[in-house]
Amino acid sequence: PEASNWEVLVFDFLRPTIGFNLIVQDWDTKYSNMYFNDRMWTHLDRRSQIIPMIAQGFLFLPFLLAPLLSCFFVFVGYYLMSVLHKVESFEMYYFILLAVMRLGFFWGQNSMNMMNYISINLILPLFVVSFYFFVIKVLRR
Repeated sequence: PEASNWEVLVFDFLRPTIGFNLIVQDWDTKYSNMYFNDRMWTHLDRRSQIIPMIAQGFLFLPFLLAPLLSCFFVFVGYYLMSVLHKVESFEMYYFILLAVMRLGFFWGQNSMNMMNYISINLILPLFVVSFYFFVIKVLRR
């Protein structure tokens, strides 16, 4: 029963995200993959399997609403595609395109994989490229 606690879902999103992982590292919370592997391997200490996205959605939501977690990442992908059409910087185009392509694999992944990939290949480069353009703008003055 403690596996379906909303704190576990929040931890699933924050733990793999760069920056937030430093904030939540001291939380005494197991993430959903640990519960999944405990159930799958009958309490052996194996962490070789990831919980699929639809199963992760079912863990926190009723049967009919289980696909909402998957739909969330599909909407994030569509939003990034709309941003992709407006971006003028080649660097940002590249990093957004990487994130959009990875979001296409959501059926075989889970929120932790997606947040890790998005934070490493989108949030971090966004910060670096923004800092770069800010420095260039300041130096031109």
